[in-house]
Amino acid sequence: MQTLVYAHFAKVEGEHWWFVARRRFLRGLFERHLHLPRGEGRALDIGCGTGGTLPLLSEFFAKCTGIDFAPEALALARENWPGFTFELADVNRLEGLGSTEKWDGVTCLSVLYHRFVENVDGSLRGIHNLLKPGGLAAFNEPAFSILRREHDQQVYGARRFRRDKFEASLRAAGFEIVESSYFNLWAFLPSLVLALVDRCRGARAEASTCVQELNVPFQWLNQLLVGWMRVEQWWAERVFSLPLGVSIIILARRPLSPATTDKPR
Repeated sequence: MQTLVYAHFAKVEGEHWWFVARRRFLRGLFERHLHLPRGEGRALDIGCGTGGTLPLLSEFFAKCTGIDFAPEALALARENWPGFTFELADVNRLEGLGSTEKWDGVTCLSVLYHRFVENVDGSLRGIHNLLKPGGLAAFNEPAFSILRREHDQQVYGARRFRRDKFEASLRAAGFEIVESSYFNLWAFLPSLVLALVDRCRGARAEASTCVQELNVPFQWLNQLLVGWMRVEQWWAERVFSLPLGVSIIILARRPLSPATTDKPR
């Protein structure tokens, strides 16, 4: 992404409803399924960007590290979150990160859809190999190719995913599915309309346009959307996973042994 977009991410990820809702959803996943005493173990955020996920991981893990291939993103992360470790690394080449000690938890959020990812299945195998047996990996990626629009191009998005196919890729990489759902259901129809409008216009989004889409809305609207996302989370956790959404969110585990049975929700 362009430096302008990274700088804006750093400003808004603490309060923007989208980031708040995603962190809340991830917190619930770890609270329910992390079988490790809080304050122990190590966690890795792959494609950490400007670092906003590290404070969440620190609620559960003793040591938290963020990696990204963009030096400008890491510079902002180090400035905003000086208490954490940030390293330059590439999701396409993860081998060295688990060569001495494996990780108890990994997050990979809005990373695999990027055009710089050379092989999604290969990256998933690399993430699996980083984890200790029983370790958890949380994924969040944009969903449904029909929702692809100019904003995707501006943030260098090359692909979107269907949940069933992403789950199949995770299983092929050796994971078992712990929880899986679409995410951000309310925005599906507006996103579809915007995607169709973009196709009709045939215009390219400018960096300033992308940044405007990431602006924090009026406080009352931001809080309303945070509240609505709580409703979605409650439904997905207690009733059944959402059938549609702008994104998918999945928690997967490296099995304790190859014979461990996969039990998707």
